[in-house]
Amino acid sequence: MTRGARVLLLGPYVLLLMVFFTAPLVLMLAISFSRQSFGQLEWAFTPQHYVHFFTDAYYLTVLADTLWLGVLTAAASLLLGYPLAYHLALTRSRWKPLLIVFILSPLLVGIVIRCYGWMILLADRGLINATLAQHGWITKPLPLMYNKFGVTLALVHVFLPFMVLSLTGVLKRIEPQLIEASQTLGASPSRAFFEVTLPLSLPGILAEGGQLVVLCSGDGRLEEAFRAAAAAHPGQVAVRIGYDEELSRRIYAGSDTFLMPSRYEPCGLGQLIALRYGGAPIVRRTGGLADTVTEFDPARRSGTGFVFDALTPEALLDAVHRAASTFRQPALWKALVRNAMAEDFSWDASAREYVTLYRKALRARSTR
Repeated sequence: MTRGARVLLLGPYVLLLMVFFTAPLVLMLAISFSRQSFGQLEWAFTPQHYVHFFTDAYYLTVLADTLWLGVLTAAASLLLGYPLAYHLALTRSRWKPLLIVFILSPLLVGIVIRCYGWMILLADRGLINATLAQHGWITKPLPLMYNKFGVTLALVHVFLPFMVLSLTGVLKRIEPQLIEASQTLGASPSRAFFEVTLPLSLPGILAEGGQLVVLCSGDGRLEEAFRAAAAAHPGQVAVRIGYDEELSRRIYAGSDTFLMPSRYEPCGLGQLIALRYGGAPIVRRTGGLADTVTEFDPARRSGTGFVFDALTPEALLDAVHRAASTFRQPALWKALVRNAMAEDFSWDASAREYVTLYRKALRARSTR
């Protein structure tokens, strides 16, 4: 196809976008910098509207709520969508087309009908509250609507299909021969997942707004995979191979969680530093990690992080899911952060324990 033919084919589409998409945006931008008096526009440049927006507490609260709901929706859609997309990309079951139809079904329903369906389920006299009250499990309706929970639930219902389709497209482009070759060369299924599948699926995760920060050194293949991801997604993936004390402190301070899935860990300092900064460690129960991080209990609001036992991708992802579920509940997350920052692993605390131990030993000796 010649260049002229391509231009003729693309011309109508580009013109349509310019007229019905670009032009309204440009007009809206111009109006936002114009004066308004009693409904009349004065085409004189002024930043008044933006100054008012960023200095009014009400508008800032609305903006913060909007950004927070976006983060929650993206995180929940990623956690729910990745396993499903992984299955869709690899399965050869005859039920695969039916599963795709179920995933796409929310897109086939109008927004009004979809909202009405959620009202039937979540209202004070809706199906969920009525069922719980009928069995005597609750005495008053649960607040499932007109709050962040209800809005997030509906948004995840809307955007989950897009997450699944995006991730499935990326995962399907990962050649099965790569995974088979890694296992033929001796890699376990868990190592094949972490060193082949996960790095190659990063573009799908990052496309949904995820961020990844890596500061370390180790296996050369993983280093190259993370470097490639950082080069392909600047601003979303940050990788620094080596040691940088000052940068590490900034990462600790800016992170909500600290992942340390060690195979062996005689002591471990990373999780202790993360606790002081209020970052919830996600660790495997081994060595010093088991001694310093306790599983968070939402009912008692006790614990300092999230712990898993088996050295498998499923166990790690389950711990990450528990962390994300807690993060979506601000009151619980605040309690977790307070628990983490209240931990004291300083030398002063160790010295006090040693003094207590010595005094007990002396008392035991004096009673002989």
